[in-house]
Amino acid sequence: MTSNLFTRRAMLSGGTLLGLGALLAACGHQANNEAAATTSAAPSETASASAAASNATSASATPSPVITRGYSGGSKAPDGEYRKADAYGIAQNVPLPKAKPQQYPETFAGLREMMTDWVRARNYGIQTGDMQYVWPYMLDTYEKDIKFLKDIEGLYQRGG
Repeated sequence: MTSNLFTRRAMLSGGTLLGLGALLAACGHQANNEAAATTSAAPSETASASAAASNATSASATPSPVITRGYSGGSKAPDGEYRKADAYGIAQNVPLPKAKPQQYPETFAGLREMMTDWVRARNYGIQTGDMQYVWPYMLDTYEKDIKFLKDIEGLYQRGG
């Protein structure tokens, strides 16, 4: 065993860590660029926003964030961008489940497809409070699950 500082193992470990660091730095820079691109506004909005920003800047040194109630994240999500529910509002742009359960083949693949559709409908209902897609999958004998889903539905109706 050698005590040399530049052994093969040390060189490989150092090179690996250096490459990983470069990869993470590049990904972080790309994420910042994408975030800046999504926050750019239309030209007509930019003019009014810059005028409002100059007025706000003259009034105080630190502008306060604009939060729109009823939307998760404090603002309306762009089309197609999923935004999970938070203290400001329900989830946005949640993919819609199938409108009605279909006739599934009585095979393992059919069972898997039916369960996948049921889980998607249930998750949609939990995330948005809209249970219309999950009720067709439910039998009256699923008392605990029905109670849970009605509680979630009531929570959304009360604004919570």
